[in-house]
Amino acid sequence: MTKKNHISKPFKKRKALVKLLAGRKLKICRSDKTFKKYSYYYLINGYSKIFVQNISSGIPDYTGASINDFVKMDDFDFEIRTRILKEILNIENRIKNHIFYVFACFHGDQDYLIPSNFDTYGSITKQRNIYILFSKLNNKIAQNCNNNKDRNNPAFVHYIEKYKNIPPWVLKLELTIGELSKFYSNLQSPVRQTISKEYSIQENHLSTLLYFLAQVRNKCAHNERIYDSILITKLKKNEYHDHFNDYKRNNFFSIMVALKFLMSKKEYCSLVDYVNSELNILKGNIDRTYYNKVKQFMGLPSNWKELATI
Repeated sequence: MTKKNHISKPFKKRKALVKLLAGRKLKICRSDKTFKKYSYYYLINGYSKIFVQNISSGIPDYTGASINDFVKMDDFDFEIRTRILKEILNIENRIKNHIFYVFACFHGDQDYLIPSNFDTYGSITKQRNIYILFSKLNNKIAQNCNNNKDRNNPAFVHYIEKYKNIPPWVLKLELTIGELSKFYSNLQSPVRQTISKEYSIQENHLSTLLYFLAQVRNKCAHNERIYDSILITKLKKNEYHDHFNDYKRNNFFSIMVALKFLMSKKEYCSLVDYVNSELNILKGNIDRTYYNKVKQFMGLPSNWKELATI
């Protein structure tokens, strides 16, 4: 069998990258040290679609833009990404407490990881999902109840030594929001309904919200761009998308919509004010044409701030 040649993009030193961009009409000086701090791929490829004027024979033309425009865009994305991650972490903590409190009310604090406490009716797929979930949860317990106490979660150590049992409100400490979404979606319907009533939404809507925000959280935590995110999961059609006549349901605007369902009014108004403030800072830092493109990629309607009041 003939081995195929591996084709890769040739490595370029920072000076060569600066020269390359200057040749593409981007304003950048020879002594620019931007690429000591930023990845070329992340910065230039990440925001190119905002600043490119046209592309000829695969070569972008950045006439009118500067390297500082790219940096300002990255500063903006970092700020909103960090704030959204903070809000999701707060939501994650609150909803974990609520889900496991309700679950313990229904099933107690011992021997709760049994199939009859979950929705296994009428589907082999459901049963398989439950056993996959159990495997992950039992691994969480095993990883925190081994002989290496220094690496175990202290709460697990305390409960296993004193009570010989890991209650659900301790197990929740080790769950990610992605794992939490799977835990919730596999609960019996009466339990899901009791939980979702806290947020005045239907049980299947809450399941979608958790899965959606798990993807957003991962993007934020791994420093992926958030302003132009197109998520795999789409939100269910809801009154907020109807109000703004927007039906994409998986862009940045939809992230703002998703957060509204799970935050208090005071918290959410603060978030909207923060995002709007960062947009105004960006507006003062880059050309208006570029700024309008940013809002377009974010999917923000002109009256998006009404989210805080409707």
